[in-house]
Amino acid sequence: QKRKKAYRACLHCQKAHLTCDNERPCKRCVRRKLADTCRDGQRKRAKYLMDVAPQDVIGASNSPSTIDGTIDPSSLTDLPAPQPDFNLSNYDFGSEAANLEYSVLSNILGNDSPSDPQQVIPGNLAFSPLNQEVPHDSLIDTANVAPTQKQTSASGNSLLRIYDNTVKPYFYTEGYHRLIQYLRKRFDKPHLMRVARAMAAYRPSFIACMKTLVEDDMIFMERCFQRSLYEYEKFISYSGTPTVVWRRTGEIAAVGKEFCILTGWRKSELINEKRFIMELMDDESVVEYFEVFSQLAFGDSRGATLRQCTLLSPGCRRIRTACAWTVRRDVFDIPMMIVGNFLPIL
Repeated sequence: QKRKKAYRACLHCQKAHLTCDNERPCKRCVRRKLADTCRDGQRKRAKYLMDVAPQDVIGASNSPSTIDGTIDPSSLTDLPAPQPDFNLSNYDFGSEAANLEYSVLSNILGNDSPSDPQQVIPGNLAFSPLNQEVPHDSLIDTANVAPTQKQTSASGNSLLRIYDNTVKPYFYTEGYHRLIQYLRKRFDKPHLMRVARAMAAYRPSFIACMKTLVEDDMIFMERCFQRSLYEYEKFISYSGTPTVVWRRTGEIAAVGKEFCILTGWRKSELINEKRFIMELMDDESVVEYFEVFSQLAFGDSRGATLRQCTLLSPGCRRIRTACAWTVRRDVFDIPMMIVGNFLPIL
């Protein structure tokens, strides 16, 4: 007589890939004297059903309500300090770095699925301590290089160092945490609402692109970033246009001396202190930046736009500029850096 398949195998039968029965303890565990520990095994969730459980996310004591598929900005008011204890068991991306970035982005957007059916795309940032002591005197961002090689230079050896020393993916988690804390402190509810809508707009596309990446892909992406940054270092030195390069989190990675002259910011302040490009813009320009980025990140094939932007000096002096924002994507078509060129409007 053919054995009837059990509704759910016990933990021991599941691990051994053997047929179980519906009784607890099951007959096999009784024979093996494992009756005391015989219990239902854990089922794997389908990848397309993966999402962030609010109780698994730091500070998510209440699941925030959504409007038009985005978070209620009132839920952005109490973000705790980054903690290295995110539960990544709910994510099944090919690499830990992708899991981390996805968990934080989901945390930012309140873990709720978009209400618009067109936004529901299966599967779209958790804290990994970064070395806070890495010097940024060079325009090459060295956050991910091996500990024995913390400084890079613009010499010919820099290229070799990029490939030899970039040994792990760049964890964007800390940057996203600091960004959200900064936005919550600076903006009121209407501005936060516009930022949240903009972030929710590109989140599904971000999910789709990140879903199949593995750890080696993430390392390769960071090498692409560092290699491109090396070229932009030379470009910035040749060009007389005030130029800034930043990551998709807004963290400034490179800045030209002309930009420092224009705004009054010191290069050491912008690079060493990991300033966000948003800190250098007035309120309306920041919100407009997020809205434009959501369009350029995955929608616009050119990935470039011309805008007017008001910059802020360290003393909060307003500087009206005409700017060009260009989104550079990596080989996986994921935005890896934004290049901003600014000319003052006299």
